[in-house]
Amino acid sequence: MATTTSFDKLDPNQLRQAKTKMLDRAKALQTKIDAGSMSQTDEEETNQLIESLIGGAEAYSERANAIEAREKRAMPANGNGRGIDWGLQGEPDFPGMRRPRHEGNEHWRPMPRHTAADLTSLDDGGFRGWADYLGAIRDAKAGQRYDKRLESSLDYQAAGGQTRGSDPHGGFLVPDVLAAQLVMDRDELQPWLRMRNEIVWVGSGDTMRTPILDDRDRSDSDIAGLKLSRLSETSTLRDNVVRFKASDLKLSKAGGLAFLSNELLEDSSIDTERIIRNVFARALAMLQATDYLSGNGVGEPLGILNASMLYTQAIEDQQDDETIVGENLVNMRARCRDYDASVWLTHPTTYAQLVQAHISGTNSDRWLFTPSNGTDVPATLLGRPIHQTETAHLLGSVGDIILTVPRSYTYIARPTRLDASPHVRFDTDELGFKFISRDDGRPLVTEGHTDQRGFETSEHVVLAEREE
Repeated sequence: MATTTSFDKLDPNQLRQAKTKMLDRAKALQTKIDAGSMSQTDEEETNQLIESLIGGAEAYSERANAIEAREKRAMPANGNGRGIDWGLQGEPDFPGMRRPRHEGNEHWRPMPRHTAADLTSLDDGGFRGWADYLGAIRDAKAGQRYDKRLESSLDYQAAGGQTRGSDPHGGFLVPDVLAAQLVMDRDELQPWLRMRNEIVWVGSGDTMRTPILDDRDRSDSDIAGLKLSRLSETSTLRDNVVRFKASDLKLSKAGGLAFLSNELLEDSSIDTERIIRNVFARALAMLQATDYLSGNGVGEPLGILNASMLYTQAIEDQQDDETIVGENLVNMRARCRDYDASVWLTHPTTYAQLVQAHISGTNSDRWLFTPSNGTDVPATLLGRPIHQTETAHLLGSVGDIILTVPRSYTYIARPTRLDASPHVRFDTDELGFKFISRDDGRPLVTEGHTDQRGFETSEHVVLAEREE
């Protein structure tokens, strides 16, 4: 005789299997009913089966309501919110169950762009800020008290557990509001990073395969193998085979350990809270900027300076060491593909050289550098923004000035996680916070381009070395 099924602890696959079994049994019982051969035991089983089916419908209705409420919290008024469900892909359609809004594309989402106005509509997990959130993790790990806000969050991960949105590495996912603050602070420090093709990875596995057009060579006047021709009335169309390549991104792990005193967390003022957030944001900006430029692609993202499609512009004859002249910049601009979406990345040691960069004219020299004009308006070089970053190389070396198209670089990441330990520095009453990120990134194209006249260009251009 069947018993009623409890749905409280079943994962989606188990729920799907339970539904299938119950429906199969229901069909068998319906056959007995139609044949008039029901026994008392069959009637009892039928009643219990009906109760189980009702329980399954209620369980899915509650889950659907939770998803809907969460999506409303995560959706800013301007419609640019995340709207992502971190699980429940492809689940069975019990009565009351609503399919995720992103069905058919469940593995990744463009990383949301938030403004300060958006933060009020994002899920804060019930936390007042970073100090409150870190304090809750501290108390949970120290065994002092368990904060229900950690467990009630849909983004909670128990170490080694497999709750919604979890992976085997464990820890506590950073609530939406705090994560958005980190990214916004990162973008203030390295604003060009937000121009990358950034993706949140929410699917299973750790590898993302991206098809890209193989458009390296246009010497035959085609685009990735496709060439259109002028035709007479009875002409035969040319056969075309559009060329594709595949680019694989594989998540790797990066992290750090930060120590904060218990007094700092307990007595945290608004200024201290801002300092804590700023430290995490600076570390995140430094890591991602370094990876974008100098990552070696082995267990970490591939940086453009180590990519095969990088174009290195030769220097001028008799050019002095540790200099950048106007001809260098003009030639770099000519080699840049998709220049209208490009930015200049430079090390601070290049600034004096860039200010003086010019080309000679008939009546007067033409200066290539335009100083910043107003708040948050960057200086420009040949009409494109200049961003100084200490992750670039020193003046005179390759990588001191880079002309790059950030949107041609794909970056994928799982949501950031935090964990803590009260034991590492128990004697000094400090708490160690483990900051974990799993990500990868690399240029979308693997080689430079040759146009139909044989001229070579690239989305990423550097100047050759000017040192002895």
